[in-house]
Amino acid sequence: TLNNVQSPYRMDLMLRVKNCLFARYTGKENTIKFAYDKLGVYAFENEIELEGASYTVFVNRDDEVISADIFMPIKIEE
Repeated sequence: TLNNVQSPYRMDLMLRVKNCLFARYTGKENTIKFAYDKLGVYAFENEIELEGASYTVFVNRDDEVISADIFMPIKIEE
């Protein structure tokens, strides 16, 4: 469990964000950045404009492997 989060990050008990790209990452914690990169490439290739934020929900963690859900909000023109 994550107990301490350093600035500029924060932890919320509940957060609702609509219209997101989503990826589930399972692997070593030090390579999670590739999941963020993959979402960015997918958005670029499909001409999807992202807001620039990302949200990570850590689902599981053991000695060497983590599972995390990554959400990136899509910019919606109004």
